[in-house]
Amino acid sequence: MTRCETLNPKAQFPDNRQGLSRLASLASSENTVPPVATKTFVLTPETQTLLWMLQRWTRSAIVAALEEGPDSHKDPDSAIVFLRQQKPTQPRTRHWAGMRPTQASKVVGYLDPDYPAVLKAIPDPPLVLEMLGNTSLLARPNVAVVGARRCTRVGAEIAERFARELGTAGVVITSGLALGIDGAAHRGALASSSGTIACLGSGIAQIYPKSHARLAEQIGAAEGLVISEYAATVSPRPYHFPERNRLISGLSNGVLLVEAGEKSGSLITARLALEQGREVFAIPGPINNPTSRGCHRLIRQGAELVSDSGQILESLGIEPISTPTAPIHGLSGEQAYLVKLVSGFAVQFDQLVELTGWPEDRLFVELSLLELTGIVRQASDGYIATSLL
Repeated sequence: MTRCETLNPKAQFPDNRQGLSRLASLASSENTVPPVATKTFVLTPETQTLLWMLQRWTRSAIVAALEEGPDSHKDPDSAIVFLRQQKPTQPRTRHWAGMRPTQASKVVGYLDPDYPAVLKAIPDPPLVLEMLGNTSLLARPNVAVVGARRCTRVGAEIAERFARELGTAGVVITSGLALGIDGAAHRGALASSSGTIACLGSGIAQIYPKSHARLAEQIGAAEGLVISEYAATVSPRPYHFPERNRLISGLSNGVLLVEAGEKSGSLITARLALEQGREVFAIPGPINNPTSRGCHRLIRQGAELVSDSGQILESLGIEPISTPTAPIHGLSGEQAYLVKLVSGFAVQFDQLVELTGWPEDRLFVELSLLELTGIVRQASDGYIATSLL
């Protein structure tokens, strides 16, 4: 059997729009068995062996065996021979039996040459991945944007804005396709046309939540990428999501936490990012907002506090390929509007609510971010810009 050919990114997945349309329809119907596909991509012998072993061993046991045996990067054939000679010490059956390439998706294994290089460097890497979409995104600068599922409206707006601005600067946005901050991040990235990657806690034909099946279709139509380490028809399980989180952080250069409670699963992503040597950023929020406590805790533990997307680009050493949206001294359009309102004289908070028409919590967050950057200060008679734009 021949290895999968490395194709031009534009031609690599000619049917990815149709594939995600099928994926979405499968996710919303009772019939979750994908149709028989034409032979577009094939499994390499090495990946077939890994899939066979994953039904008998734990992933961690196989990774340990790979580390003990011959160099799998230089000599995958010898590594496979070595693996076959081992005896499983932790027998376990998992959900990889049905993993196979389809007409639009591609299955790659740890020993394949086109396996994502960034994931080989993390602890406990996935041994097999199914990828649907534009795999060229894996080679570009990447920021993961994560946070609470039950986020505030302001938090969702901030996540979408940061993702849009980072995307406009040429950064790929990775998230988990969950409700709340994840969905907002994907939508912001789609608005920038830079590309977004969705890492799933289920198979790609079992989009979760089902309400995001349409969003998954939009990601495919915009030449994005959907990734899972489970067979296409595998349903989501609670333990899948912490496993999924290591992919989100592992694919990124840095992780941005927008809103998170003290027990939020997105804190797992932040912890994994630190273990993987990634940068971690957090946006502060009102002290009385429960979804800000996780961010505040991370900041106390050393995460970088950020108030605009330019700070993330600077910290990661990413040179923007184009100017971020509405940059007036690096501010978003909303922030620039606020600064103009308080330039030259102080304005009370209640007056700003009337002038902007914004909810109080949104206004508070925007003013707090401007105070942190030193552009606006709170005087005895209201808020005032420290310098004119």
